[in-house]
Amino acid sequence: MRSMAEVEQELRAFPDTLFYQKPAPDVWCAAEIADHLHQTDRAIIRLLEAPDGPLTDRDPAGKEQEINTRFSDMGKKYQAFGTLIPSGPHPEKSSLFPRMEEDKALLIGLMESRNPFTVCTVFEHRAFGFMTRIEWILFLAEHNRRHIRQLQRLAARIKSVS
Repeated sequence: MRSMAEVEQELRAFPDTLFYQKPAPDVWCAAEIADHLHQTDRAIIRLLEAPDGPLTDRDPAGKEQEINTRFSDMGKKYQAFGTLIPSGPHPEKSSLFPRMEEDKALLIGLMESRNPFTVCTVFEHRAFGFMTRIEWILFLAEHNRRHIRQLQRLAARIKSVS
C-alpha cells in the first residue's frame, strides 16, 4: 500500500490555498483528484469483497505489465465514468486522510483474508477484462502512481501561473 502513502504525502504537501483551484475548466483540481481516488478505492474494495471465481487459464498476476504500461503513458488521457467522476461539494482537505487510512485498512484486510489469485467476476474492466484480486491491487497501485504524477504536474502548473 506504498502508493496510497505516496498519494497521502502528495495531498498533504499540496498548498491548502490551491487545493480547490482548477488551472483550466477541463483539468481536475487536487480536491477532485482526491475524490476520484477515494471513489476508486471504494469501488475496488467492493470488487474484492464480492464473490469470485477460480483462476483457470493464466498467471494470476499476468496483466501486471499491461497495467503498468497503460498507466505509465501520461500522454494518454483516460476518462473516469459513473461514480468515479468527482462530484461536489468536495470535502475539506483534512477530512481526506482518515478516509484514506480506512480505505487502506480495508484493502489490507481483504488481501489478508481473501485468495488474491481468484478472479473477481462481478466487473469486467473495459481495457483489462476480468482480473484477479492481485491484479486489482496492482491496478490500484499504478492508478495511484498516475495520479501522483498528475498532482505534481498540477502543483507546478498552478504555481507557475500564480
